[in-house]
Amino acid sequence: MIKGLSERRRLPRAGKIRLGVMIQEAGKKPYPKATNYFVCPPEVTEALGLPAEPRELPIMFPSEDPPRVFPQERGMNGSAGLWCLGDNQVARRWGDDGQLHEMKCPCPYLDSEECGPEATLYFLLPDVPGIGVWVLRTKNKASITSLNTSFEQFTGTFGGLRGIPFLLKLEPSQTQRWDDKQRKMVKTTLHVLRLDSPYTLRQIHEWRRALGKPVEALMPAREPEEETPVETVPANGGPAPTAESPPPVDNRQRAVDQPAPVADEETDVSVLFSWAARAGVKSEDYTDYLAGVYGIDVDNLPLPRAITEQREFLAGDPQTVRRTVEAVAGKVRARRDAKQGRLV
Repeated sequence: MIKGLSERRRLPRAGKIRLGVMIQEAGKKPYPKATNYFVCPPEVTEALGLPAEPRELPIMFPSEDPPRVFPQERGMNGSAGLWCLGDNQVARRWGDDGQLHEMKCPCPYLDSEECGPEATLYFLLPDVPGIGVWVLRTKNKASITSLNTSFEQFTGTFGGLRGIPFLLKLEPSQTQRWDDKQRKMVKTTLHVLRLDSPYTLRQIHEWRRALGKPVEALMPAREPEEETPVETVPANGGPAPTAESPPPVDNRQRAVDQPAPVADEETDVSVLFSWAARAGVKSEDYTDYLAGVYGIDVDNLPLPRAITEQREFLAGDPQTVRRTVEAVAGKVRARRDAKQGRLV
């Protein structure tokens, strides 16, 4: 046995599913163009009986761990391929000496939009002959947020991911984007990845029970009104937000037709945690964040005010939201630990 090598395991890669095609025009270099359907190898569409341009795929996941089936990093390509990968703290970049070097992340390449999110989805196609993992890559921020939200909700509701039949869908969604030429928000259609299932909640519950996996929660928090996914646009300047307070929201990031929230008797604190989950925020971090921002425990929040403020905050850039929540939550925990230490 070779320590550090013999214990490694890798599932074989079966193939790739793409979200675009290469376009070749006379006298021009080939360039990628996004599609509103999955670009699949012929053996996949034939085995599944799908049309030539399918918009949904029956899939399963090989692992219970969302970070393993959907890893995400910031990436930038060079002339020879992938040049730099980072996690918003540290990046690994190829140097002129042919070695990988650690760099601070993010860097100026993020502002110039040469660097962007890179996410890879690993899944199984159980009805396609052969054993292996299929790969799909996306740089779409709305798709990344959608899948992260689904993973958190499904793992909490069903106790895991493995063994559950899912439908991976590519669905059109209207959104608003800032057009630099027109200097205004314009409507556009964004195709977003979404997870669904062809089975009922009861059937999935029994499926997981048969696998010996307990269901941890059958009642997720009440969902807020369905929101239009909005692509992040460059900030319009102004002071940078601090970790003590939520960052201001650029109005260009919000859908014009989005109705204002209504705080009524049926609205409770669970709606805040549902919005936070959509932004990829952990519930324990958000609990401490709320306590730090409002100086009161979650059960006694001033709901009308909190709902209005948090809806705007959580509609911002997901990574900025997570960083702010984690920073404030960390300070709250540090103060709590220090206080407990004085009492011991």
